[in-house]
Amino acid sequence: MTQGWSYVPGTPVIRGYDSSPLFREGCLERIKHLQMEVDSDMKKIKEMEKEYAASEERLRRMKKERGWID
Repeated sequence: MTQGWSYVPGTPVIRGYDSSPLFREGCLERIKHLQMEVDSDMKKIKEMEKEYAASEERLRRMKKERGWID
């Protein structure tokens, strides 16, 4: 992906592209990157949910063993 830069001293730096297709390609690459981050976070959440369920089960068994619940 070829990117160009346009800068006039005293003005903000603006990221530019040579063409609309390059802009589209840049956007698609960013979307893919964000999707990978979301997928990774969802995997971590699922793992944490499994750990939470296991902890809840251990706590329930402990309470039952001690006669705190039926």
